[in-house]
Amino acid sequence: MGTGATEDMVSETTSLERYAGLRAVSRPSRLALVVALLSVASGCVTYALLTGLTPYSPDHTGLIALLLVNLTLVLTLAGLILWRLARLWATRQSGRAGARLHVRLGGWFSAIAVVPALLGAGVAAGAPELGPGAVVSGPGEDAPGDAGEAGPGYVEGP
Repeated sequence: MGTGATEDMVSETTSLERYAGLRAVSRPSRLALVVALLSVASGCVTYALLTGLTPYSPDHTGLIALLLVNLTLVLTLAGLILWRLARLWATRQSGRAGARLHVRLGGWFSAIAVVPALLGAGVAAGAPELGPGAVVSGPGEDAPGDAGEAGPGYVEGP
């Protein structure tokens, strides 16, 4: 009884078989994943460098290199997205089963992702008094500054 339970819990797949499962994912999809992860890492590094969170402060040449790395990653992602859209359009034109549904679902999910960002940007650009500044106006406007002055008193004690 003890050995049967242990045998059931042992995985039957080897690492080579699991890697073969990853090979089923297309090369452009793997490339898109790698480029997306590199873009996130590049964005974090860019933010850290530009806000002074690192001891290194880039000079003019360093900023140009950072810009080129970010631009390369963004253009690569844009190219992969355009390639995928072209494949999707060609599939739809060929009349394959489910192609129209795929286009419709992709369109809806894209709209759901993009519309809130565009609305927020439009409100912030068109009516600054309705943007984030409107939330902290009035009597509470000085609260962050007051908290910054009061904070050291609490840390130091009476």
